Amino acid sequence: MIVSRKDVIATLEDRLAGRISDGALAAWAFDLFYRVEQGQATVPPEDADAIAEALDAMMFADDPGFALAEADLRRLIDRLQQP
Repeated sequence: MIVSRKDVIATLEDRLAGRISDGALAAWAFDLFYRVEQGQATVPPEDADAIAEALDAMMFADDPGFALAEADLRRLIDRLQQP
């Protein structure tokens, strides 16, 4: 499975639209991070830094101390849309 920036953006947009919770966002990011680490999923090399940064921010979004506000989610999307 190849994970693209568009995949991550779609999940962030799901959170913004209220289709998934902070907990679901964190669980998705955590799962994806470990699938990439274990070689079960891949990220295009040119997208690796942006996706890693986004996953790092999202993995703990269910913890009140690391919760992502709407502005934070939009910043992650903006970062992922940059070349």
